[in-house]
Amino acid sequence: MSDQPTTAVQPQMIALARINVAEGHNPRSAFEDAQLAELAASIAEHGVLSPILVSPDEQAEGEFRLVAGERRYRAACDAALVEIPALVRQTEDGDALDLAITENVHRVDLNPVDEARAYARQLKANATTQAKLAERLKLNPRRVSESLRLLRLPEAVQEHIAAGALPTSSAKTLEKIAKVSEPVACAVAQLVATDENTEPVALEERPGDLVRHVAASDPELVCVPVEIHTWWRATDLPLAGDQVDEITQRAAALPDGWLGVRLAEDDVDAARAYGCLLEFEAGGYWASQFVCDGAFLADRVRLMLDELEREIAEQEAARQQAAGARGAVAGAEDADRADGGVPVETTAPVDAEAQAKQAAEAERQERIDARGANLQLGRQLAEKFHEPKLTKDVARLLRCACSIERRPTWPRGACATCVRTGRQTSRAR
Repeated sequence: MSDQPTTAVQPQMIALARINVAEGHNPRSAFEDAQLAELAASIAEHGVLSPILVSPDEQAEGEFRLVAGERRYRAACDAALVEIPALVRQTEDGDALDLAITENVHRVDLNPVDEARAYARQLKANATTQAKLAERLKLNPRRVSESLRLLRLPEAVQEHIAAGALPTSSAKTLEKIAKVSEPVACAVAQLVATDENTEPVALEERPGDLVRHVAASDPELVCVPVEIHTWWRATDLPLAGDQVDEITQRAAALPDGWLGVRLAEDDVDAARAYGCLLEFEAGGYWASQFVCDGAFLADRVRLMLDELEREIAEQEAARQQAAGARGAVAGAEDADRADGGVPVETTAPVDAEAQAKQAAEAERQERIDARGANLQLGRQLAEKFHEPKLTKDVARLLRCACSIERRPTWPRGACATCVRTGRQTSRAR
């Protein structure tokens, strides 16, 4: 803050009409009407016991700008006072913000969001860093950093925190959710803030359960859980984009035996790269995963339908080819019977459908063999990587198992094998 001396060391009475309140200067943005009325009644009876702080207004001669004490100023106006005791201090804009923040931050009734906004205004006004701001305000830098995190949350979530319905400790988890989907973050915050059976600590201990709950409760919310054994109908997914009608028509035209679409590992990897995958870790692995983008889901479903339609077309082509081959053989046999001759022995007709099945089975077996070869190669590499070096200490332990399996009747230094074969180790000899 500035080291300039104050223009007055004693309070002086200043007319309320000569005091200007700068818009957005006070860190406090909300004033409770009931509390303000109580303060006005107290001031009407006892007067203003603690003077406010003002500075000369450079834009209006003979007037002052309010630096600290807006609640007392408002209450004095409501109490119909004409003058109010004030300390006059010559301050610059940055110093005035420092004083306003210092006065309000150390009060319990200043809500966390107003505090964060005050820090943000000070950072912008002075073009300083969080560490320097914390040093100027004599605060812990971590407090300033965690407070500013609140401003990265959606507006609806900030309102819950400002009202005290959510603790500031929930900001980290809610920010993580909001980076992927703001609607999901707002829904989770609404659940914790309004549901009596949901404790705020659940946001830190089991956030995946809360996300799953809001996803099941709101069909319009784009938040699809990733479960390997779950198959979805295309019409049940919250798809978005221009391809939704086309996807719905293509899915309706598929055979009755079609199970639906399933989010596999490659879909999860694609969602993570796209930035629409919400995942929570538990016990060292991803315990809960959710896809939160309707356009991405529509694109993945379209790719699945392309692959499925191609497989159906290949199967239909193989079936028609097999039916044609059987028809040709039957036609030749009918012609032989019509001629009254003995059918010429020919080779058995090739069943195209059977060939297609054999080819598919051979391809599947090749993939299995390749996977097994890869596993065997990995195992060999792992064993080679972890192969111990034969040092003197290791050799001393391995040259004889007597330290592990030894009986009193055996010669000193002899192991079970030595006793059976009549040999002794070099140490025994």
